[in-house]
Amino acid sequence: MTDFLDRMNQAAAAIGLALDPHQLEAFNKYQKKLAAANKTANLTALPEDKYIEGHFIDSLTLCLTGKLKEGQKVADIGTGAGFPGVPVKIVRPRIELHLIEANKKKADFLERLAVELGLKGVFVHRLRAEEAGRQPQLRGQMDVVMARAVASLPVLLEYALPLCRVGGWFLAMKGPKLSEETEASVRAALKLGGRIDSTIAPFEPTGEAKKVIVLVQKVEETGGRYPRRAGVPVKRPLGG
Repeated sequence: MTDFLDRMNQAAAAIGLALDPHQLEAFNKYQKKLAAANKTANLTALPEDKYIEGHFIDSLTLCLTGKLKEGQKVADIGTGAGFPGVPVKIVRPRIELHLIEANKKKADFLERLAVELGLKGVFVHRLRAEEAGRQPQLRGQMDVVMARAVASLPVLLEYALPLCRVGGWFLAMKGPKLSEETEASVRAALKLGGRIDSTIAPFEPTGEAKKVIVLVQKVEETGGRYPRRAGVPVKRPLGG
C-alpha cells in the first residue's frame, strides 16, 4: 500500500496537485475496487499497474483548467469505470457529480463505488448521452460537463452542450488527432450554442500520445432539436 500511496502522491505533485491522506486513501481503495471488479466485469483495458498515470492522474488534469470549483453541478458523459468524474470528485468533494453511463455493469459498479468510497452527492444515470440531454433534471443544469475520448469532438459537443447552463463549460479530453476535427467542431459548437475557447496540454503520460483538453463555453441556449435521437450524432455529426 505504501508503494501505491507514494507513487500516487508523487504523480499528483508532478502536475501541481497536493493530495491529503484521506484523498490518497480514497485512490488506494478505488484502485483495489476497480481491479477486483475488472476481473469479471471488463471495466477497463488498462492493467492495474497503469491505473495511476493512465486513469487517476489523467483525470485530475481537468482540475488544472481552473473551471472546476466546489459547489458546482458537474456531469461526466460516458464515464465507464468513473473517469474522469470520480477522481475529480475525490479532490473536489463538494461538487455535485452526475455520472452518465448506459452500460448496466459499469453503472452498477459506480453506484457501489460511491458508497464504498464514502462519496456524497454522486448520482449515477443509466442513460445514453442523447437521452441525458433530454432529461429536465439534467438539461441546462450543469456548470461543467466533461468527457474523456468517447467520440469525435463534434459528436461530444452534441452530447455535452445541451447539459450545460449558459455560461457553463464543457471540458473535452482528446488525443493527438484533434486538429483533424477543428473546423467541424467550431461549426458544431455554434449550432449548439457553444464557443470553443481554448485548448491546454497539461500532462503527457510516459509512452502515450499527447493529450489535449478542449475548453468550450456555453454562450446561448441549445436549440430544442438537439441532441438528436440515439445514434444519430455519431452517424451524422454536426459541422461536417
